[in-house]
Amino acid sequence: MKKRTHNEHGPRHVTPAGRSVFYDLGFDEAEARVLEMRADLMAALREHIEKKGWTQSEAAKKLGITQPRISALMKGAWRDFSADMLLVLAARLGLRPTLEWQLVVRGVFFRKQMPCDRLQHGVRAVTGIELAEHV
Repeated sequence: MKKRTHNEHGPRHVTPAGRSVFYDLGFDEAEARVLEMRADLMAALREHIEKKGWTQSEAAKKLGITQPRISALMKGAWRDFSADMLLVLAARLGLRPTLEWQLVVRGVFFRKQMPCDRLQHGVRAVTGIELAEHV
């Protein structure tokens, strides 16, 4: 159920904690989780570029893409980047993305974390993504 609140600009929608804003935009739960993962990965890439202090041109050269693509990444244009492309960009920066998922069996939660390069078929419920510098 969507929660509505009011402020000086009128009513606004509030997404409950723990639920994806993409779900509220009308995407089904599975697609909302993947879109949230992509958005999280984009944010991590953007933070890494900002932390390094690179210009968009410098970042483009290091990532092997054009400056306009870096601009789209920095603006959070999630529709312009597939999950695969974001994983490739992370690898080019020397980052090692790790997916975390949970499985519920008879009311018991099981959590698992695995580097993306070791994922196996059958993973269904992606709950988050974390980037770590590859050493």
